[in-house]
Amino acid sequence: MSTLPDYFLADLPSDAALSPSMIHEACRTLRRNREQFLASRSTESLIGLIADTAGRWLDEDFNLRRLALEADVSTSGFPSATMAAGLDDFFRELTRDNLHALVSQDLGQGQRLDQPEANPVDERTGRASMAHGPELLVHVTAGNLPVPALFSMVLGLLARSAQFMKCARGCSFLPRLFAHSIHDA
Repeated sequence: MSTLPDYFLADLPSDAALSPSMIHEACRTLRRNREQFLASRSTESLIGLIADTAGRWLDEDFNLRRLALEADVSTSGFPSATMAAGLDDFFRELTRDNLHALVSQDLGQGQRLDQPEANPVDERTGRASMAHGPELLVHVTAGNLPVPALFSMVLGLLARSAQFMKCARGCSFLPRLFAHSIHDA
């Protein structure tokens, strides 16, 4: 995994000790980066970013997919064939249409993260509402299945939230690769 740049705490050597001050500074940096790169993006641009990134993960020649599939079971937690099927199943669902449907289903209107919007009931009563995600999300993930962690990252992106993810020991491999793919995009 030395081929990846060290943007994240998960990129530190496995024997590195995390101090409270390191975590505090990481969270401050996440919030700063959120303001600079994420907070002003439209829902449409984030959906495009996520869908395009998912499309890259479906490409057999995508370097991070190859890293995931070539990794030893002790690193990835899964044999290559199982990993390939899981990646395909997860990333095939992250389409623009599915992401639009998800936002609309959860918020009642697809643009509520961008501006006040009214659904038909709201229009009759002269109301509109807007949704805001938290400035910083902290995810604590289980180690046995990576999909919930990846999906939490997707939801955090759509909410325009900075994200700090605490993975189970030895289980940051796929979330780390996914984070790198989002950073690259």
